Amino acid sequence: NRDGIEFDPAVSPDGKWLVYDDRNRIFLIQLAGGPPIDLSPFIGTGLREPAWAPDSQGFICTTRENLKIFTTDSSLVVQESVIPGSFIEPAWSKSHPVFGANLALTGSGGIYVMQPDGSEENFVVARGREPSWSPDGTRLAYINNVDQQVFVISIFEPISGN
Repeated sequence: NRDGIEFDPAVSPDGKWLVYDDRNRIFLIQLAGGPPIDLSPFIGTGLREPAWAPDSQGFICTTRENLKIFTTDSSLVVQESVIPGSFIEPAWSKSHPVFGANLALTGSGGIYVMQPDGSEENFVVARGREPSWSPDGTRLAYINNVDQQVFVISIFEPISGN
């Protein structure tokens, strides 16, 4: 970008794109080469911390007031939804056959998990930050604010019929 300051890089799960921010605007680059594309004329400013959807067909960004989810279709980026709330550090799980896809976010007091439409918001970890999903979308790794240790917790466990 113009200022040369880049934050929060994220490679798309399909390995084709890199998205990052400059603490105000979102930029997209094809990993095969080419210049960065400033998405702000299309999606606005005040966006930070982009995190890819597990299918590489969109990403989520944080703002001061909410979360914004964008879908991508070839070179077109369209705002799909807005989730109210002051959250940071988004992580998007892959879709689990039973539990679906979920967002993990740092909010007031700790980590929250919710559906990508903003429903089913649950507070899951006190004094935690920087959530990261396991590859199967059932566990979360996070940093504890008190001792800076990394912990892993189970978020979703199917109930067995035994």
